Amino acid sequence: MAVINANCVAIYYYEGTTSKRPVLDTSGSTYTVGDFVVNGDEFTGIATSTSAVTTTLTLVGAATNSVIEVSNAVENVARDGAGGMLQQTSQTWSVQADGLIQDTNDAGTDLFKIARDKKYVVVKWSVGETGSTEEFIGQALIDTVTLTGSVDEIANYSVSLTGVDDIYYNDTP
Repeated sequence: MAVINANCVAIYYYEGTTSKRPVLDTSGSTYTVGDFVVNGDEFTGIATSTSAVTTTLTLVGAATNSVIEVSNAVENVARDGAGGMLQQTSQTWSVQADGLIQDTNDAGTDLFKIARDKKYVVVKWSVGETGSTEEFIGQALIDTVTLTGSVDEIANYSVSLTGVDDIYYNDTP
């Protein structure tokens, strides 16, 4: 029996923006710097010029505990004229994560600043057996950040994020 690695949620930013990054499918057009570039349902990177993308993002926090929730809904939007209904599907997702605050990489303070400035982040998580990784990535807005700690104790952060747009597959982890 294989053990699934569940400790792989990371929160990143790339030149934080206070608005959602436009999603651009790579089907022929040039990029605008900052676009969230995808190819179908696969994440390609963030545009750094009209013809180049990067997958190098700045790590803000790596979770020691996490919960990822994806919810699908079906809505009846109209009658089809034949007695049936036309339906539309929607998907929402959210992440709750917490981790340790280290003095060499103060994730809690960085998350707090990003939340205060209302900037969007990129959330990436991987699941899979040892030696095999499936990664998923999406844009999110930080709902809440909590920093806790006592004197002479290890400080912790807790963050809750709401996803915007779709979740994309990342085939180049």
